Amino acid sequence: MSVDSYIERLDLSPDGDIGNDLISRVQREARFGEIWLTALRDADAHTPPFLTGEMAQWYRSRISGQRVQALAELEAQFRNIQTRHGQEALFVEAEMDRHAQEKWARIRAESSQYLESEDARKLASDLADAQRSYERKRAANGGEESRAWARYKYVGWLSAIAIPELFLNFQSSMRTIGLAGLNSPALAAGLTVLLALGIAFSSHVIGVCIHQWGDRFGGDVGRKDKLHSLRFFAIGWVIFTVAIGIVTYGRYLLFADDLERAILMGRTTTGGALLQVGYTVGGNVLVWLMGIVISMFAHDKVDGLGETKRAYDLAHKRYAAHRKELEERNERHINLEQSRNTKLRELEKREFQALPEYVALRRRVEDISAKDNGVLALLEGYRLALLGLVQESGARTVFMIDDEQSARSREMSPREFGARKLYLPCA
Repeated sequence: MSVDSYIERLDLSPDGDIGNDLISRVQREARFGEIWLTALRDADAHTPPFLTGEMAQWYRSRISGQRVQALAELEAQFRNIQTRHGQEALFVEAEMDRHAQEKWARIRAESSQYLESEDARKLASDLADAQRSYERKRAANGGEESRAWARYKYVGWLSAIAIPELFLNFQSSMRTIGLAGLNSPALAAGLTVLLALGIAFSSHVIGVCIHQWGDRFGGDVGRKDKLHSLRFFAIGWVIFTVAIGIVTYGRYLLFADDLERAILMGRTTTGGALLQVGYTVGGNVLVWLMGIVISMFAHDKVDGLGETKRAYDLAHKRYAAHRKELEERNERHINLEQSRNTKLRELEKREFQALPEYVALRRRVEDISAKDNGVLALLEGYRLALLGLVQESGARTVFMIDDEQSARSREMSPREFGARKLYLPCA
């Protein structure tokens, strides 16, 4: 009998012929930089999931033939049992594996149809382009992720430190526009805001250039890019010079009458008067310096890293949003499988478990399961040996697998591969 042949005659001891055949393959496979795994969506009794090429080849050549025959014989014996309602008994584990195979077939069909749509291809292409751009920038940043602040946070901080300038400069702005014969608080407020924006923008430009000096002016930067950065840096200084000049002149006009009166009365010197103006202008310079510090903290050392990260996150968000409908359909297939399995277990409890012949065959299922555990022990030992050799070598090894819910492959880390539960399907 095939069941007895699988259970009793197959020697699965670690030092036996079958066990030695498996472990002898590990040195060869450990040298590969890319190792493909059998996919969960294609799993059946002939090819269990999450096996490497050598593991799968060993299983097919040394285990699969006898095990598949044993399972087929056992299932035929189940179907020969009739319930009191004339229904054939079922090999529950095999039926549940078929439910899983049908689920993955439906998911694969819908995923293939989705990936062929024009919108999906466009979003996937945009995501891939954004990811490549970000990876290039991140590599230039020493492999570190972007730590740039979100725009709303950065603008919020710059705006917060610019608020004091509104109070510092409003009166002097009134005197400045007064030279043109205007006495409008609205115009003064507009000039005050414009000066605050100019100083904030100057802080942004100069802070960014200082923080990204190596990326903008380093030896490997092209002449064209250097000139572009130099113009950007110069604009920051020009705006600051103009803004602080207007502020200084406005402050002088604001205190001019009082200073002239004080000088005539001998209470202060001209140098002291100018120093008094300087003290009032110093508040604007302090705000400007604080803006430079904030700008340096808010940006990465590589120009454009934060922007490419935001573009990548946005592309990923759009792609995920578009996939949500597909994932909801896939979830329905998963729920359907669970419902079918629940009903199958209820049927087994209601109709099958009262049959003596069925109970006897379930003991044979337990015998096969115990033998399967011996097979899994050998496969687990191989996997541990393989991962140990990969870690000792220090070389980068990636495990590749076809994704369960799409027509694409993906990388699986050694840690993830080691955590995946190995099992042997019954159908």
